[in-house]
Amino acid sequence: MNFTEIIEKIKIKNALSKRKNLLILIGSILLCVTAGIIAFITSKLAINDFSLMWYQFLFKPALMPPDWLFIAGWGMMYLFMGIALFFAVIEKTEKSKMPALIIFGAALVLSLFILPIFFRFESLFGAFVISLLCWLSIFICGYKFYRITMPAAMLLVIPNFWSVYIMGLSLTFWLLNNTSLIIKF
Repeated sequence: MNFTEIIEKIKIKNALSKRKNLLILIGSILLCVTAGIIAFITSKLAINDFSLMWYQFLFKPALMPPDWLFIAGWGMMYLFMGIALFFAVIEKTEKSKMPALIIFGAALVLSLFILPIFFRFESLFGAFVISLLCWLSIFICGYKFYRITMPAAMLLVIPNFWSVYIMGLSLTFWLLNNTSLIIKF
């Protein structure tokens, strides 16, 4: 085998590797964005006339964003999670990625339940608990991804901030509207 044949094999291998990485990137983003679409659909299905009436009479947190910001925030969370997943998957490492990927999957699944629990079951405390678990899983996943590759961990900073914000909103809703917490004089 001469030098030009070796170079050609390397070029072919690099082209296949780039194509494979592109497919992994698209698949990772599609997985997370699909989870976001499912979350959006389930939250829309959970909202009905009764839940809207219930929601109108709730005391709202001072930092309650407009609806468009919710859609953008959730969308950015799922996009960044997809790109982080890509970096974690393609990283060549001797360490096991499975615990990090399981925790990542848990975060995706938990994110699907926050809004339906809030609106469909009208459970302010339940939404807070699920958002807390979602944040914890994203935070732990960020640590696990850090041990695999720094870019994946850094990409989870935005989902971490968003999940903390959602957790804070859920907690504030619960505290503002929980009549058993009111001290009677």
